[in-house]
Amino acid sequence: MESHPSDTYKDSGSSKSNSSAPVVRMQTQWNYLKIEPSEAVFHIVDTLCRYKYKNFKVVRGKMNIRGTDVKMYTLKPEGVIWTFAGYAYKLKNLFEAEGMQVELTDATPSKLGKPNYDALDKLRPGQPEILAKLVSRRRCLVQSATGTGKTFLVCQLAKVYENASILVCSPGIDDVKSLRDRLSAVVGHVGMISGAKNKLDSVTVCTFQSAGKVWEAQPYWDIIVIDEVHRAACQTAFDSLVRFQCSKMVGLSASALGRKDGREERVKALCGGLAVDLTYKDAYELGLVSMVKYKFIKVDGEDPYSGDSWTAKQRWCFWRNKHRNKIVAKQARTWEDYGQTIIFVKTLDHALHLMKHGKLHDYELIYANMTSKKQKQFERMKLLPEGFKPMTAKRRDQLRRDFESGKLKKVISTFCWGTAVDFQQLKVIIRADGEYGPVVDTQLPGRSARKHEDKDYAVLIDFLDVFNSACWRRSQERRKFYAKTGFQPLDG
Repeated sequence: MESHPSDTYKDSGSSKSNSSAPVVRMQTQWNYLKIEPSEAVFHIVDTLCRYKYKNFKVVRGKMNIRGTDVKMYTLKPEGVIWTFAGYAYKLKNLFEAEGMQVELTDATPSKLGKPNYDALDKLRPGQPEILAKLVSRRRCLVQSATGTGKTFLVCQLAKVYENASILVCSPGIDDVKSLRDRLSAVVGHVGMISGAKNKLDSVTVCTFQSAGKVWEAQPYWDIIVIDEVHRAACQTAFDSLVRFQCSKMVGLSASALGRKDGREERVKALCGGLAVDLTYKDAYELGLVSMVKYKFIKVDGEDPYSGDSWTAKQRWCFWRNKHRNKIVAKQARTWEDYGQTIIFVKTLDHALHLMKHGKLHDYELIYANMTSKKQKQFERMKLLPEGFKPMTAKRRDQLRRDFESGKLKKVISTFCWGTAVDFQQLKVIIRADGEYGPVVDTQLPGRSARKHEDKDYAVLIDFLDVFNSACWRRSQERRKFYAKTGFQPLDG
């Protein structure tokens, strides 16, 4: 985690060093950092404030990875360096390690009053330490396992600063509606900016896509909270969020760092280095999350695709693989009596083929949207169930509420329910998606880790795809990740 000079809500002041050492003057204001450079200073900034962006593209049927060097600073003609405030303390530590004196000042005006700790609800083990960081730091990046109460802590932050203006941003509309419901139960009226919803309040929620609209209406907020902050690293979200003026910026996610494309540097630029890293193992030992037990089911048979195109490989090895889909469906039928069940797939194409091949028409289908062109294609393929009606945001919101309450028991979902939803009663996750990576392997299984009185442990079913070498390697990567995370193998 990032070395921080103090957990107090103050400027750091000058570092203690040899009086003859060169002095580096740094000043933060809002989300930016100004530095008076020397040759040595520029070299350190040029080394730290950049990243290699990995662009994954399918070119002529093959996966092509192209690295692009991206600078996170600008050298202005007047001879000063401008970068992002999230780098301030990391750079300060590096300058001091090189024997330089550092004068770091903060020109950001703060309108935040003193925190009122008497307003807090009862905190669970580990949460007081996280809340202390959220209160004490101007920039705070929290990586905490799913189920540890990150949304609860956002609610407590709103109670501690009851008179503050707080903007909570999240990637998608389902995430935002879930946050709105949780916050409304604690602080009362909550504004929402998303699509047709345009209401500002002292506490407001918005999607990343709607952040620009919020900025036009109100550029200053006392506190900005970025939920699922790893997804704020995309260009449009980052550009919208960085221009806000705020006294405090907080980023939260179970997978704050670990993006495969290298853009996690943008997360650090916004929120600083990791202030909290609460792993699943630590959370389980504290009693914050349920045990997750995993089991891999072998999928053998003939390889349905031997070409090089990864998109085609996914289509024929996962989405439209009748043999594999039947095995997935068999596992769903085996475990659905244990409790509330989600089958995760990557695409709607896969979801519909799975329903058809596995005869899972009693499962509710959850997805973000379907174009009219896609609907006609699926109709020609006779994949749409009888009485099918396209998904609407209103209907998906109602399905989310039904799943949260336990009224809805069985769903096949794309990744639209893969983050920021609160399914405490969820007991079984079946991963038919075939994806891998630190973010997806953290987020999807984490949906089942929330504690509930009726849950002894959660079940995670995955598949060992031995029929194809590339798919098999992905299976092995997922299995290694589960073991490293602290999930336990399921016997039998």
